Amino acid sequence: MKILFVTVRDPSLFKDGGSMRALALIKALSGEHEIAALFFSKGGLSPASELGGYCKRLVPVDETPGAGFRCFFDSLIHLAPPNIMKYRSGKMAGKYKELAGQFGPDLVFIEHLHLAHLYENTLDIPGVLDEQNLEYRIWKKRSRLSGNPAARLAYYALYAATFRYEKKYASLFDLCLVPSPVEKKLLERITVKKTEPLLLPNMFGPAGAPVSAPFREKGPVLLFTGSLDWKPNIDGMKLFIRDAFPEIRRLLPGTRLVIAGCRPDGFFRFLRDPSIQVVPDPADMGPLFREADIFICPVGYGGGTRIKILEAAAYGLPVVSTYTGAEGLSFRSGIDMIKSPVRDFPAAILRLVGDPDLSRDMAKAAREKLGALYD
Repeated sequence: MKILFVTVRDPSLFKDGGSMRALALIKALSGEHEIAALFFSKGGLSPASELGGYCKRLVPVDETPGAGFRCFFDSLIHLAPPNIMKYRSGKMAGKYKELAGQFGPDLVFIEHLHLAHLYENTLDIPGVLDEQNLEYRIWKKRSRLSGNPAARLAYYALYAATFRYEKKYASLFDLCLVPSPVEKKLLERITVKKTEPLLLPNMFGPAGAPVSAPFREKGPVLLFTGSLDWKPNIDGMKLFIRDAFPEIRRLLPGTRLVIAGCRPDGFFRFLRDPSIQVVPDPADMGPLFREADIFICPVGYGGGTRIKILEAAAYGLPVVSTYTGAEGLSFRSGIDMIKSPVRDFPAAILRLVGDPDLSRDMAKAAREKLGALYD
């Protein structure tokens, strides 16, 4: 089968959860199918790209999606939020039509909602949309959490616009993939397709020997990884650094926080706390996981499932997460990980540091759960 795989960026060049999921799908599909990949890539195909080993054809679109007057104007016309409309590109649409005609795909596979509008041009070809998370849920949760009435109203307007947009475009496809039962149930309610969404969990296999070293005498190393331009990650880390990290430092002097990920937002770039290290665009996450003691996930809203938690389990790290951060995963609080509000992270981390046996047992249980359900 010939598959036209459309994605926002070359997933082999990034370490965020969405790129990891997209690359895993390409690798899995390439074993039995012929793939043509279409994606944005300013300057053309990167020499570091790994996609050549899995795809028959690579078509990079020499453009960087971005906001501006045109994006704002399109948002008003299509009643959709700018973070989606910025990916509407005439150059991308032209390449899509050209490739669909030349390659002759038997299936169109579009990774995430941002490029779903392209499928309107090829409705005669079976289509699959991978909904890594439901975009409308993010704006809805931000509206609920905001303490500013004006911001709450603005976020609600974005939620309503995104809901309409997501309902329209998800309903065009013959099949939608979702990473968790939560998304599956919600998508069933809003789409008009008879085919129910298919649950395809995020996967991450065990990564070498688990971390088993005792906690450092000078204080543990806490690790957070993820896309550092992703608003749920930014807001979660702001809350943790403001409300939890000072108390952790008081209880456990010498504690260090390592924040690693791609495309760091200004908040991360201008952190000046010597106990906080920001690692932008790391080429390899492995050493960071191996040098850490505890993985934290203070995310308060979002969707999908956090591959970062699966990755931490793969490296044998104990995890402390919010309930939202662990949503959609089968990890049990108190057995496979600790789930708590961010305000209770200091007590959870103190508990793990004070009881190394509990920490090791919890990390071992999570790693075993990973091998059983997510490998």
